[in-house]
Amino acid sequence: GTLSANGNVILLNAAGMFFSPTAMVNVNSLIASSLDLSDEDFFAGRYKFQAAPHTEGGLVVNQGTIEAAIGGSVSLIGGAVSNEGVILAQAGQVNLVSGN
Repeated sequence: GTLSANGNVILLNAAGMFFSPTAMVNVNSLIASSLDLSDEDFFAGRYKFQAAPHTEGGLVVNQGTIEAAIGGSVSLIGGAVSNEGVILAQAGQVNLVSGN
């Protein structure tokens, strides 16, 4: 599938996230996480991700193509993270973060 946006996109799914080999993502910036982000932290501009109590973050896998705008960023955050595809962030940042 395809996801396109001029703005910043945050995708959250505690069960994990999978970008298939045919996935095409074109956004200003992307955060894809299997860890939780509280409403309070989100509205305060704090991107503090953590696993829900008594759970582990799911697997976040990219096999497709994820492209951020020039100066944008791509962050894949989860209990485990795997990039088997392409991530582009010209003059920006790519973050692959695993933890709970």
